[in-house]
Amino acid sequence: MMKLISQIKIFFRDHPRLLNGLVVLAFLLYGIQSVYFAYTLDVTMDEGTYLMKGVLFWRGDYTPFQDYGPWMNKMPLAFLVPGAAQMIFHPGLLTGRLFSVCLNVWMLLGLWLVTRRLAGKGWAALMVWALALNSGGIAVYSTATSQVQVAALLAWSLAAGLGKDRKLWQILAGAALACLVVLIRQNMLPLIPIFILYAFWQQGKKPGWLSLLVSIVIFGGVHLYYWPNIMRIWAPWMPAGLTRLILGEEFLIGAVSQNVHPVDFGFWTRAYAFFESYRIHAFLLVGLLIAAVYWPKRSQWKDDVRYKDAVFLGVFFGITWAAHLWASVLQDACVFCYSGYISFFSPAGLLFVALVFDSAPRKAPRWKEALGWLAMAFVFAGFGYAGYRDLFHWVPHLQVPRMRDLRFLPGTLELWRLLSNKYNWSFDLLERLLPALWMLGIGLIVLGLSAVIYHVYRKKTGESSLTWLFSVLSLILLVILSIFPIPGGGRNQVVCGENVIASHEQVGRYLAERVEPGSLVYWENDVSPLPLLSIPGVRIFPAQLDHDFNRLKGGNTDLLHRYGYWNDELAWQWSQQADYLLVADRMLGALEDNGQITAEFRQIGITPKVANCRPNSSIHIFARVDQP
Repeated sequence: MMKLISQIKIFFRDHPRLLNGLVVLAFLLYGIQSVYFAYTLDVTMDEGTYLMKGVLFWRGDYTPFQDYGPWMNKMPLAFLVPGAAQMIFHPGLLTGRLFSVCLNVWMLLGLWLVTRRLAGKGWAALMVWALALNSGGIAVYSTATSQVQVAALLAWSLAAGLGKDRKLWQILAGAALACLVVLIRQNMLPLIPIFILYAFWQQGKKPGWLSLLVSIVIFGGVHLYYWPNIMRIWAPWMPAGLTRLILGEEFLIGAVSQNVHPVDFGFWTRAYAFFESYRIHAFLLVGLLIAAVYWPKRSQWKDDVRYKDAVFLGVFFGITWAAHLWASVLQDACVFCYSGYISFFSPAGLLFVALVFDSAPRKAPRWKEALGWLAMAFVFAGFGYAGYRDLFHWVPHLQVPRMRDLRFLPGTLELWRLLSNKYNWSFDLLERLLPALWMLGIGLIVLGLSAVIYHVYRKKTGESSLTWLFSVLSLILLVILSIFPIPGGGRNQVVCGENVIASHEQVGRYLAERVEPGSLVYWENDVSPLPLLSIPGVRIFPAQLDHDFNRLKGGNTDLLHRYGYWNDELAWQWSQQADYLLVADRMLGALEDNGQITAEFRQIGITPKVANCRPNSSIHIFARVDQP
């Protein structure tokens, strides 16, 4: 096997144009998928908030963190960046998603360049192909959300700042981009101090101090510009005394002390969310497990520069991954956001994998390899569990011989029925358990195949271990399986299979024809506020853009409104002040029952569905009777 790999390296070294052609082909495949997903993925509320708030900020209707403005649960650039793209071109989903496509490909280019420089052309080409085959990951980056903004800037921060022979301006550009990353999403805060420490360690005192200065100017400058209200975003992690000093007692009463009641997810639901990430980030997460087992000693690295780069990447990825795992799967911030959270910092993890693999020994201490065996068994079983709904839904329905008292009977029956009859297990349990056991069995087959290859080809050379070979073959298999079902892999369920951008434009035109420009609109929806972008000069109640995520029960009404929240009392007030009520199908009954749709309003239309894959997504339009 090692001889074969060496021959492949020599072949591509002697035929560089072929390797470059494969890289170009991977970029094309990546870009085509990104455009496809941009047009066919279901919309999310987050996309609407980023795009709509961005337009409102650039239009001058509101400013970030102002009182009685939009809920600011993200840093300002998360809204201002896509808002700028819309002001340059045209407000709406088309601009937002095509802008994300451009950022997506730009992110891939940055990651390819830095991997090529630090780990070599071969690893860079492999990285691009691993990502081009990861349609689930491409889908995450093809929507108008902050993941692709963060990942693109992170990739170029690494491309600018990593390595020994960096010019000073490149190091400082890396530090500046790291600040912009955090000014998009506050959850990436560890990047700034870790990058500065890396600059001191790898580059020296002068680049380190100047990187610190750049960070203070950019990061501190933005905070100074929005002071003190920008500190609202850090309040959940600040001591109450410091929050009280900066923001006042009223903020503690009106915002931080209010809690949206979390959904109580059970253990198996959280386990599903955790293992789902291995379908969407197969190369990254399985590669990280292998890298952890075969982490080289410092003397085994090809040079000390790569060792320091890898330490920086590993520390940064480890801290951010642990924080997001805790906040999502282990807590209640957003359990099923875990896979999406990994997309923020995956470029750092991917580069880390390439660097470790490039220097890793093919053997490790037995205790580490034993942990590797155990971890890989969990990954195979977890992969099957995470795919029980779509990829392995057929496993429980496999036909097996009928048996009674250890005797075969005529005919067959489904596997789950056989086990249910024998052990009284429910289908709900077996539809999850059997795919997990199926994939565990596949893992055993890969182990057996690895053993054969190892004993035939590798045992005599002693160049690597059976565990290494099994790990690499498992990585290849899981990456291939992550492609399915097509399209989208682990994100297949959010592919509408239709032109979602066209359907939004159709709904937008319908609204624009019936809602007077500049009207004050009450918005009650659970899909996305994107259609509001089509109404010229629309005025809104900004807290409603985040739907029920910032809607609380009770509380001080004025303070909630001041800090971007809303409750039932505010909903009633706003519905009576509005010129138009725009209400989603599924919300209509509740508003009618509580009397919000009074005799002062008349229904003047129902839009087409926002997306055919979303039932009850039409919007009912109610106008005041005195409206034309």
